Amino acid sequence: MVASEAEAGWERLEAGGVPPTMRHGLACAALRTRDRALLYVFGGIDAAARLGSGGAGSADEYLDDLHVLDATDGAMTWRRLLRGASASWPQRRAFHTATAIDSRAFLVFGGATAPPKRPRRRSRASSGAAADEGNPVSYLNDVWQFRGEDQAWVCVESRGEPPPARGAHAAALV
Repeated sequence: MVASEAEAGWERLEAGGVPPTMRHGLACAALRTRDRALLYVFGGIDAAARLGSGGAGSADEYLDDLHVLDATDGAMTWRRLLRGASASWPQRRAFHTATAIDSRAFLVFGGATAPPKRPRRRSRASSGAAADEGNPVSYLNDVWQFRGEDQAWVCVESRGEPPPARGAHAAALV
């Protein structure tokens, strides 16, 4: 979808390739060079699994996949970038940030993560709400850089005291 000033509304755009699965809590960053326009989508929580047989009470499946929408010359195509066997790669996460730092790279910071999906025990609380006893969530404060030129992730070692771990935050380059 793209905002259309002329129509004062939204316009659905068609894209080729295979788009990412339905998800929430993802982060995206746009990198634009003189001849390329790329939108990267990383991580999130698999919404399709939640809407499937598991329903709203099923364990969240945190994702670590990276997709790119190439919007160069107005033709839009999705593709998934695959991890190499020995490649460094950020762990699965959601509610993190992705911030473009120039036309060639973006940073991913923080977010929430949980172990891969496993069966959960559920108990009924006295109020009638389901109490969740599975897949504990933890928060991250790591920083990863994705370099578009060589399509590689690098864990960024920072100096000084790192900020506390966090998720559902915002970030911007000033």
